[in-house]
Amino acid sequence: APDEKKLVFAEYGRGTAGWVDLKADGTFAKETLMGIVSEDPTGPNKPRQDRPHCHCARVTPDGKYICIVDLGTDRVKIYSAKTGAFVRALITPPAGAGPRHITFHPNGRFAFLLFELENYVTSYSYADGHFTPIQQLKLTPEGFTDFSKAAAIKLSADGSELYCSNRGHESIAIFSVNADTGAIARRGIVKLDGAFPWDFELLPGEKVLAVGFQKDGALRTYRYDKAACTLTPLADVKDMGSTFCTTFLPVSGSN
Repeated sequence: APDEKKLVFAEYGRGTAGWVDLKADGTFAKETLMGIVSEDPTGPNKPRQDRPHCHCARVTPDGKYICIVDLGTDRVKIYSAKTGAFVRALITPPAGAGPRHITFHPNGRFAFLLFELENYVTSYSYADGHFTPIQQLKLTPEGFTDFSKAAAIKLSADGSELYCSNRGHESIAIFSVNADTGAIARRGIVKLDGAFPWDFELLPGEKVLAVGFQKDGALRTYRYDKAACTLTPLADVKDMGSTFCTTFLPVSGSN
């Protein structure tokens, strides 16, 4: 949470979500589970949408709400960040698209939702717990019909670009973002030299992209040329198992 007093979580297998209150020293105080509305109809993709599957938890930029992205029911469920009470659900068409991850623009006015099963990204305007769709774009090229499913979604630090990874098409889709309207425009879909790019992270300075590959068991870095919209391989670390999450942690001090 923005006030650093809560750690929010979503648990895919059981379809649960909630938060852990944090003490001043960062240790856990107590856990609060938020009720998942089990009566919500599940999506049509029964192998993946057999029940609620909470894939992502995010606190809204205003700190008032917790958004739980539920792939199983094609919904983003919105709860009070103060009490944990259910507020409303954002139903996310098309049915069976399987929403996976949500992220918010630095200006707090827009949200971007990644759909895993149908390889879409949708931009929304955001205000006080309400989301209004702006546009929806495919993450794979026109005419592509082979298997692929979206994995991760990230924004540049200034919010000017949006990035999404494709497992199957083996690529990163790159979009420009209009900070005034929330509109997105696809700049390119850049192929990667690995199998199932699960998660990725732009390193500080945003000139290097680190990508974890689910099926290769590898972490690879690429030189990112923003002007040319290209990714050039730099280095890799292999035999890492099923690599599924990457992040950068700033370290203070000289050691």
